Amino acid sequence: GQTGSGKTHTITGDISDLLSIDQMGILPRTLFHIFSEFEKSEYMMQASVSYMEIYNEVCQDLLNADYDTEALGSLPKVVLREDPIKKEIIFQNLKKHPIGNAKDGLHWLLFGDANRTIVATPMNPASSRSHCVFTVYVHGRKEGSDKTISSKLHLVDLAGSERIAKTNPMGVTLREARSINKSLMFLEQVIVTLADIAKRKQRPPQPGRKQDQRVHIPYRNSKITTVLKDSLGGNCVTAMVATVASEEVHMPESISTCKFAKRVGKIANSATVNMTERPALVISRLQEENARLKEELRRLGAADDADYVLTEADRHELAQLVDDFVLNADPAAALVAGNSVKGQFCFGQLKRLVLEARLQASRPPSPGEISREQELHETRQLLREREREVAILKSMVPPPKLLVDTASQFDEPPTPPAPARPAAELEATRRRLEEIFAATAGDAASAPHQQPATPVCATVADVNVTRSTYVHVSRNRPTYMLRVK
Repeated sequence: GQTGSGKTHTITGDISDLLSIDQMGILPRTLFHIFSEFEKSEYMMQASVSYMEIYNEVCQDLLNADYDTEALGSLPKVVLREDPIKKEIIFQNLKKHPIGNAKDGLHWLLFGDANRTIVATPMNPASSRSHCVFTVYVHGRKEGSDKTISSKLHLVDLAGSERIAKTNPMGVTLREARSINKSLMFLEQVIVTLADIAKRKQRPPQPGRKQDQRVHIPYRNSKITTVLKDSLGGNCVTAMVATVASEEVHMPESISTCKFAKRVGKIANSATVNMTERPALVISRLQEENARLKEELRRLGAADDADYVLTEADRHELAQLVDDFVLNADPAAALVAGNSVKGQFCFGQLKRLVLEARLQASRPPSPGEISREQELHETRQLLREREREVAILKSMVPPPKLLVDTASQFDEPPTPPAPARPAAELEATRRRLEEIFAATAGDAASAPHQQPATPVCATVADVNVTRSTYVHVSRNRPTYMLRVK
C-alpha cells in the first residue's frame, strides 16, 4: 500500500495494553493464536523469533542489544546466503531468541520497533523507511519420536510506495524513497512471474508448444525478494493485506495497489508439512531403548534363574552336551548351557569327569592289567629286534649290476660280439692308448687356451675282455665309454 495508508498499524496495532487484544494488530494476535494452538497440540512445541530490517538494501538485526542504536546504520549487518543443498536462504548474523509465551514475543517486538528507521515525510509524520520482517520459527515433536515438524512464519511490514513528483523529497529522504520504490517494483516482477507460471500450469496442453519451459524468477534483484523467496514460490501459504487511502487525490495509487493485490492472488502454491528426522534424536532414542532392554533382560534373567528347576530330560541333555564338549578337539569350542542353573549343572559334570580321571590315574593296576601290559611290551621289543635283523641282511646282499649298452648313443649300428682276443693283443692296445694320451697332453700344454676338436682320453680306467670289449675312459669334465674294435 501507499505510504500513510495504515500498513504498520494493521500489522502491529496498539500493544500498549498487553492484557487486551482488541486494539492489537495482526502480529500480536498471531503470537497469541500460535501459543493457544500449542496447548491443544499433541506435539512438544518450541518457538523462537527474529526481527530484521531492510533499509536501503542493507539488512540489519533489530533485536541485537550489543550495538548503539542512536546512530543510523549502527545495527549489525545481516548477510544473505543460499544453501546449495537445502536450497534455502541462510541469514548470517541474525539472532534467534526463544520465547515461552506470547508476551515474550511482544517484548521482542517492542524492542525491535524501537530500533526501526522512522522519518517524517510530507505524507506521513511517522513513515517507516524500511521493510521489516518479523519471523516466528516453530519446531515440535511427539514424545518418544525422533521425527520433528518445523515451520516459519514471515510477518512482513513493507515500506510504503510514494510518487516523488507529489511529495518532492530531498536528500536522504529522496534516496530512501528511490530504494523503496525500486524494491517494490522488483517484488511486483516476481509476483507477476509467479502468477504467469501458475496460469501456464492451468492452461491445457497444445500440440507443438513446449509446456515445460523454465522461466527465470528474479528473486536476486532485491533483498526483500530474496528474503521472501520461500514465502512466495516455495512450500508455503501466502496471505497479503492491501491498504488504500480513502482520499480522491490518492485514487491512482489505490488502483495500482489493488492491481498488485490481484496479481498476488493468482499465485498458486501447494504446501506440505516439513517433517525431518534428526540423527541426534535417533541416536539418543536407540541408546535409551538399549538401556531399557538390557535392564529388562537382567530382571527377567534373575527371575528365571531363581524359579527354574531342571528336569530329568534337561539333565540327560546337559550331560550329553558336556560329553560332546570334552570330546571335541577344537580348542575354540564353546559350551553354551543357557541360564545360570544349567551352567552350574554343566560345571558339576566337568568336575565329576576330572575327579574320575584323577582317581583312575592314582589307582594301582590289577594283576591282569600288569600281565597284559608286560606281554605288549615284550611283543614290541621282539618286533624291533626282527626289524634290525632284516636291515643287516639287506646291507650284506650286493646290489645288482646294471649293464648299460651305450651303443645306441653312436651313429653306427651295433656290431655283433667279437671273439675274445689274446692278452698280448690287449696289452698292445693299452700301450697304444697311453701313447695317444701322452701326445695329446703335450699338445694341450703348448696351447692351454684352445679346446680340442675331438674328445681325448685322460686315463685308461679298465679293459674288460668279454664278448663286447669296452674301454672305460674318463676325463676331467665328462665321462666317455669307447668301444674297442
